Amino acid sequence: MTATHLTDRLPFSPGITAATPVRVLQQISRDRGSTALLLGIPCMLMVLLKLMFHDSEETFERVGPQVFGIFPVIVMLGALLGLALGLLVSAFARNEFQAVQFLLAGVLPQFLVCGLFLPRDEMYGALAAVARAMPMTYAVQAAGEAATHSGVTALFVRDAVLILGCVVLVLVASAATLKRR
Repeated sequence: MTATHLTDRLPFSPGITAATPVRVLQQISRDRGSTALLLGIPCMLMVLLKLMFHDSEETFERVGPQVFGIFPVIVMLGALLGLALGLLVSAFARNEFQAVQFLLAGVLPQFLVCGLFLPRDEMYGALAAVARAMPMTYAVQAAGEAATHSGVTALFVRDAVLILGCVVLVLVASAATLKRR
């Protein structure tokens, strides 16, 4: 089978798929504000964390790399998960304000119990169980693995697969709730 026949059978256009990231990168390169945010936010985040934990070097050493490592993971997977959750919520929300309330109700608890501020094994039993059901928990754990090991570990791969699984699950649920014309 030739390459032309293979691309004819794909459910997407490789040319369009490759053009999308090129277009996004071109737009970002033209937008100085976005470039400044992409470079400045991680630096400001580390300075803020250092100031928050200035009395506890041990806590900063534990939390700092995880937050710094989780930032790009949350941005990438969070964007996918956010898109999927946005689609899912749009089926139930009557307006934008209600949709934002739904998303805050889902994101804030994840942030509080993801293991970033208190290790999951030190949490009250019910909170630890809730944390195990939250995708952000696995993002924090994966970032911790990346911070403490020089290579890719099985736990990191498992956590990344779980996060991607959550994205797929929410996308499927979103697609099932969309109204058909």
